[in-house]
Amino acid sequence: MEQPQKLSNQTLFKMLKNDIDEMTEDLEQTRKSPHSPKTALVWSHLASILQNAKAALLCINCKQFICVPLILRTILESAINCTLIIRDCDDSTCMLDAYKEKRRYLQKMTGPLKSVFAKELLPESQDNLKIVNKKIEEIEKRVPKHYSSLNKYERFKSAEKEFEYYLFYTLLSSDIHTSSLSLEDRHSISLDDAVSLEWYSSTDEEYRGYLKMLTSFLDMTLPCFTDFFDAVKELESQLPHK
Repeated sequence: MEQPQKLSNQTLFKMLKNDIDEMTEDLEQTRKSPHSPKTALVWSHLASILQNAKAALLCINCKQFICVPLILRTILESAINCTLIIRDCDDSTCMLDAYKEKRRYLQKMTGPLKSVFAKELLPESQDNLKIVNKKIEEIEKRVPKHYSSLNKYERFKSAEKEFEYYLFYTLLSSDIHTSSLSLEDRHSISLDDAVSLEWYSSTDEEYRGYLKMLTSFLDMTLPCFTDFFDAVKELESQLPHK
């Protein structure tokens, strides 16, 4: 994507929209292609990134910036996870993160929250927990070091995006979790020891900042798209010729 420094906000917005539309069209062409478990998971990440990017553009264009940090952080996390899946996983290990998430849910259903759920669901949940634990154990025996065991910072570092963690992720998280610092920045202005409270309103600088951030995150995903399309072509080449 072209460097945004010298582009007007309107031009940058249009370029982003066109890029996202083109990337979406290219991804749609592979939706019904033959897929392995890994390419299916990567496709889902890329689709999520593009749909969230469209939502971010809509909010930015309408200057509804209050919800933009949440959408942008979702895109950034998906880009990092997608990078690690492509680099480190195969068809048999790519779903380990999903299994662990399902285990956490089932542990709550069969543990602290079991009184909330219908009693007839408990035996099935307990059986499912055993199945998920077995799958996790089998994968971890073969792959003791998997990205799913990393915390957020470690994932960024493993993907060689440590700078992006400190520059983008922490700042977006501060806004998302409505820290006192972000609330003060949005809603209060100190003038001569007096405090003036304001409804949060956007500025042209914020508009441009969010567009540049979105551009940076989409650029981060470009290698993922390239690797994904190559993998799909490889799967298609393995199909028997009619």
